Amino acid sequence: MKVRCIANTGDKLSIKTKELGNSDQTRYSVKIDEQYTVYGQHIYKGVLSYLLLG
Repeated sequence: MKVRCIANTGDKLSIKTKELGNSDQTRYSVKIDEQYTVYGQHIYKGVLSYLLLG
């Protein structure tokens, strides 16, 4: 599956995701508008996460 990055900071994350340890200041090493291949996904405490290799 391919996904397109729409944000690379934690300020748009859901409250449920922030409760797992992320914050508004969290930075992710992805580039906005870049496309990434999803190599895996998992659900932890109701939060869906993707494994990306870029």
